[in-house]
Amino acid sequence: MATITVPPRRVPWRLLAVLAALLAWVVAGAVLLGSPRVDAVEPVDALLVLAPADARLDDAAALMDAGAAGTLVLSTPGSDESSAGARACRERRSYPVVCLHPDPRTTQGEAQAFAELAGGRGWDSVAVLTQRTHLGRAGILVRRCFDGGVLQWVTSEELPASRWATRLVYETGAWVKMAVTPGCYQENGLFVPDR
Repeated sequence: MATITVPPRRVPWRLLAVLAALLAWVVAGAVLLGSPRVDAVEPVDALLVLAPADARLDDAAALMDAGAAGTLVLSTPGSDESSAGARACRERRSYPVVCLHPDPRTTQGEAQAFAELAGGRGWDSVAVLTQRTHLGRAGILVRRCFDGGVLQWVTSEELPASRWATRLVYETGAWVKMAVTPGCYQENGLFVPDR
């Protein structure tokens, strides 16, 4: 009787490379998105609340009521008049509120609009307030456009586990875009003249 030998099954090296790259992407994403630098609260000239401001108003109000900033700056790109952010722009508060309508309606656009506002007001410091997965990238973009001190403060918003995968994909694209547009006014890798 003839003996049939079956060669051992080998995992193709390409599959291992793809799995290793996927694992590295997930780990890098967990570090960049889940563990951004969060600064201690200290007084700043302005508290910049990135869009969507509606979800972040309670945290912003608590910080402002505690005297963390001189002026509250809300980014409300394209907000309809009935949104909480738009209403906050019209309500009287014990502190000044300024609303930004950035163009383009991106985090980079928010950083550009804030830098122009801060330059006109003579501000030297800002705290950027946004949710955890957005904070690291947002801080970098504001630093590119604003010459003053930039602190990063995180909101109490919780991202449901079901949204982490989509957030990882979105933020990966956003980090890549940020990497290929290293200046404040560069868009999609092409230089856009200073305004």
